Amino acid sequence: MSVRTDFAATQYLVDAGAFSEDPFTLIDVGCRGGIHSRWQAFGDNLKAYAIDPLIAEIEELARAEKNPNIKYWPGYIGLAFDHPVMKSRSARGPWGNFPWERLSAAWAAEIMASEVDDEAARLERNQWSSARLTESSNRVGLTEFVRQREIESVDFIKVDVDGEDLYVLLSGDDLIRDEETLGFELEVAFFGTDCESDNTFHNVDRLMRAHGYELFDLSVRTYSRRTMPAPFVLQMPAQTEWGAPFQGDALYVRDVAGRARESNSSPLSTAKLLKMIAVHELFGLPDCAAEIAVTFKPQLCAIIDVDHLLDMLTPRLNGQPVTYHQYCGEFLADPTRFYPPKPEPAQPLVRKPQNILRRKLSSLKRRLRGLYVTQHSG
Repeated sequence: MSVRTDFAATQYLVDAGAFSEDPFTLIDVGCRGGIHSRWQAFGDNLKAYAIDPLIAEIEELARAEKNPNIKYWPGYIGLAFDHPVMKSRSARGPWGNFPWERLSAAWAAEIMASEVDDEAARLERNQWSSARLTESSNRVGLTEFVRQREIESVDFIKVDVDGEDLYVLLSGDDLIRDEETLGFELEVAFFGTDCESDNTFHNVDRLMRAHGYELFDLSVRTYSRRTMPAPFVLQMPAQTEWGAPFQGDALYVRDVAGRARESNSSPLSTAKLLKMIAVHELFGLPDCAAEIAVTFKPQLCAIIDVDHLLDMLTPRLNGQPVTYHQYCGEFLADPTRFYPPKPEPAQPLVRKPQNILRRKLSSLKRRLRGLYVTQHSG
């Protein structure tokens, strides 16, 4: 059994008109390559605002985009240079103990640096420093960016800016505090120091948990040292098949089902709860989506068929489609059915008859050869 990837539950909600009056609003900070394809599941019920300092990249994305509800802007999002946090960092940059120069990815980038002079090719090879960027002094805070565009409510924020991710979050403090903001996808760093202003996973985690978000998913990208390069995972100098943890992506979402167990109520509207279900499905967490659907079934059933929604979230069982109740019934009857298959027992080494015969013939030939040599030498 495996998680469904057709986003059937989200598609059902879209077709049922659950978001027609209140489209899903996404902010994507650091949108190189465009917004993730998962968000296309919302179709015309998506409003996306994407920002990146790479001018050529933004221009190309804007030309190629066919959905008028998806907008791209060149620019920097973050804290102003005169903000106390930025002034305290001075020339140290966003990290302490930054290991980049010790990594095989950095070594590969150095080797290939002189081989290309096209900007697109440089970006493909992870060579960012020479790219054409928007003016960094024209940065705005995340909250200010949203207010300038008169966005009434934000559902989800993704941040991946290769360095100042923590400062982007701090520039959107009002949005983090807002109960209407459902979740964040954040690039996090697993290196750094204990300094509270370092852009590290532990500082990001502390900030998000302080504002009521829980960690629902975390990926880990390893990078090998240049002293022993490992095979690259991508067609570019970046993460490797083995090495120390370097970066990853963290999914933080409000745990509305957990809070409901404590207070027996929901702080979110029905539309927001349905968006939360969709978010969980789009990130491969149908169990968390189902928990919300079951917990708030009395509230949700006024708009959608909750039982059908649960069926749309349910993985196949033994390759066959089943309903949600059938799926849970199988678990109730025998949880061991959800164990992984037992490994095949190791087969004893069996010598093939032809191999035994071949060895006997070789031994006989050696003996005959020895007898022949002995007889003729005498």
